[in-house]
Amino acid sequence: GEWGAMMQRREIVNPKTGRLCIASRCALCGQEVPEKDIHMDHEPPVVDPAVGFVDWNTYIDRMFPEKAGYQAICKPCHKEKTAEERKIRTERQRREKANKTV
Repeated sequence: GEWGAMMQRREIVNPKTGRLCIASRCALCGQEVPEKDIHMDHEPPVVDPAVGFVDWNTYIDRMFPEKAGYQAICKPCHKEKTAEERKIRTERQRREKANKTV
């Protein structure tokens, strides 16, 4: 399908099962992993953690982008990226709250 055409895919032996599988390369770490361990990640994020919610038009445009608005990343990289975005968002919200009380 369209997603497969956008990802770098090839057949490898799954290190967990010893069986052949289709693998894709993670856009962040470059590791080849079985496609079942690949997440399609929005890039840029649907809601930029440093800015927050802008408006519904921006949200919808980022939620449903063209193919170029996604990147294929492995589960560990997705977990790390999400945690980093969460830290940025939490810090931004803390600053916004502090500024409201001043």
